Amino acid sequence: MFGSRRFPVVSRRIRTVVVDDVRESRSVLAALLTEIEDISLVGDATTHLEALKAVRELGPDLVFLNTRSGDGWGLDFLEHFNRDGNPALIVCSTHERDAVLAFELGAVDYLALPHRKDRLYAAVERFRQRRIERELYGYTDQVREILGGRIAPEQGRSRSLERFVLRSGERRYAIDAKDVDWIEASGNYVKLHTGERVHIYRATLSELEESLPADQFARIHRSTMVRIDRIRELRSLSRGSYLLVLRNGTELKVSRRNRTSISDLLPSERIVSQ
Repeated sequence: MFGSRRFPVVSRRIRTVVVDDVRESRSVLAALLTEIEDISLVGDATTHLEALKAVRELGPDLVFLNTRSGDGWGLDFLEHFNRDGNPALIVCSTHERDAVLAFELGAVDYLALPHRKDRLYAAVERFRQRRIERELYGYTDQVREILGGRIAPEQGRSRSLERFVLRSGERRYAIDAKDVDWIEASGNYVKLHTGERVHIYRATLSELEESLPADQFARIHRSTMVRIDRIRELRSLSRGSYLLVLRNGTELKVSRRNRTSISDLLPSERIVSQ
C-alpha cells in the first residue's frame, strides 16, 4: 500500500518518489538513491494510481517512473504530470521505444533497466541543472517585475503545450499543436481536428484552454476551441447569433459569451453581416 514507507526530508534536498511494482527493482533503486547526498526519498508507489496520490500528498520534486508498472502504461501518468508545477520525471523501462516517447513528453531522462549507477547519477545531475535553470528564470521574472518590465522576456521561452501525444491501440504518436485546426469537447476527452482527421486526446477542454498558447488558440463555445490562424471569417447572423468559418470551410457556432473576444481578434473586414 502506498505510503507504507516515508523518509525524513531535509530542506532543499530533492524530494523523490519511486514508482515500480517490482519490489526487488524498487529496493535496488532506493538503495542507489540513498547514496546520493541531496536525494530525500519521501515515498514509493506500486501503481500509477498510487503515484497520482503520491504527487498530490507528498509534493515531490522528482519521480522515478517504471512505465510498465502495475495498472497500465506509466506514460499515461507522464502525460498528465509533464506540466509546470508538477514533479520532474525520470522514466525507467526495459523497452527502448519508451525512451523516445519519454523525451517527447518532456521527461528529464530515460534509464534502461536494470539500473546502472553511472547512468542514475547522470540523470540526477541533469535534473539538478534543470532545476537551477528554472530557479534562475524565476529570479529573472522577479527582477523584471521589480523593474516594471524593463527587462525583455527570454526569447523562445514558453510554458505552453506544443505537442499532443496520442495512442492508437498499442501505438503512440505525436502531433504538433500548430497542426490542429479546432478542438471539440467530448466529456473527459477532446477531439483534435487536423484537416480531415480526428484524434482523441485525454484531457478536458478547460485543461487545454489553460495549457495552449492564448495567442494561438481561442475558446469560442463551451465545447469548442479554434486555432486563431485557421479562422477565415466571423459571420453575424440573425437574432445576435454568430458563426465562425475556418479556412477549410468548417462552420462552428460562437456562443454569445465568447463573441466579443473573438471579434476583437479579427480585423473588421473578416467580420461579415448577413
